[in-house]
Amino acid sequence: MSIPNCNLMSRLELPILFYVLCLIMNVSERVSQPEFHLALGLCRPAGGASLVHPTFNNVLVSLAVFGISNVVVVVTWALFFLGPMQGLSQLTI
Repeated sequence: MSIPNCNLMSRLELPILFYVLCLIMNVSERVSQPEFHLALGLCRPAGGASLVHPTFNNVLVSLAVFGISNVVVVVTWALFFLGPMQGLSQLTI
């Protein structure tokens, strides 16, 4: 079964979690340098996955790039919630 809007679905489902995290970090005024760099780093894999679809549309490459963006979002959430408890939010890159 082929879903023609798979790229659109991928671009809308995971980023919601990322946008919510960005809003929480902004409201709480608690953004550390690692979280900031991870947030910037999410743009590259997400853009790369979008570039794969219209060019050569290799599912494994798209999955790998999209998986990287998933890991970035999970790590950013973990740093945000576990950082103050572990002192991780004071790390510098």
